Amino acid sequence: RVTSKTFWHDGTIESIEVTAPTRRRLGSIAVLLSLYPSEESPSRRRFKLSCKDVSQFEITADAMELKDNAGAGNVEDGHVRRVGGQEEVVLRLVRGHLRIRARAIVLKVLRLRS
Repeated sequence: RVTSKTFWHDGTIESIEVTAPTRRRLGSIAVLLSLYPSEESPSRRRFKLSCKDVSQFEITADAMELKDNAGAGNVEDGHVRRVGGQEEVVLRLVRGHLRIRARAIVLKVLRLRS
């Protein structure tokens, strides 16, 4: 699960994959990110933010700003909260934001490639 201790600052977005809803089910969104595991960490690790049964989402971004800040970090901050019976994640990006409301939101660290 995503916790209040998740350190979003200076992270970078690698990819966003949206699976559209169908007539029978809600869709999902997967966001690959590179984040510092903690404020003291010297380097980023890859994480996957999985959002299941998405009811709402919005993405507003300036692609040139995301590109220009990819090295330093194009994620300024983020938070997750409960809204009704759902979870909502909001990532504040350099000149934009990503907001997803879903039944379940999970953040997992990806294994290092060997």
